[in-house]
Amino acid sequence: MNFIRYLLDIAPKFFTKIFFDGFNIFFFIPQKVLLNFTLLLKHHTLLQAVSLVEFTCVDTLSNNAINNRFEIFLNLISFNFNSRFFIYSSLKDTFIPSLTKVFCSSTWLEREIWDLFGIIFSFHPDLRRILTDYGFFGFPMRKDFPVTGFVEIRYSELRKRIITLELSLVQEFRNMDLVNPWIDT
Repeated sequence: MNFIRYLLDIAPKFFTKIFFDGFNIFFFIPQKVLLNFTLLLKHHTLLQAVSLVEFTCVDTLSNNAINNRFEIFLNLISFNFNSRFFIYSSLKDTFIPSLTKVFCSSTWLEREIWDLFGIIFSFHPDLRRILTDYGFFGFPMRKDFPVTGFVEIRYSELRKRIITLELSLVQEFRNMDLVNPWIDT
């Protein structure tokens, strides 16, 4: 608990909420201090969070959270102090600073978030698609992404050429075996 008090003394503007469960510290921070806060966690001698393990995003589209639609989550590790730091932040807009200058491992993770959610990381050295095709339109992990109306392109062994088929991802007429839901009946 003294450690959390120390953090609140040196950087009170960084936090909206802090939670400590004995081993891990959970920080809820505003979007505008994300870069400075990660720099503090990495370079402060009492923290030394030198490794970024996870960096992900969640679309919280609902009528209540229209201004803060996206939330980002970071998981940092301090090997010297055997502790983890979890950072949560709600995004007011889809432009946030890139953490590639702080953590090299964030390069690939930021590309995944951009490709799937459309969150733009400013000053990212190589922001391009990695999980979807280059001509893909939209961001598939957003809750407002349409699941019908696109085409599937595949090779037909019968026709010996590439064909396009209308794609529909609706699953309402599927009969599932409740004993094993992974097997279609």
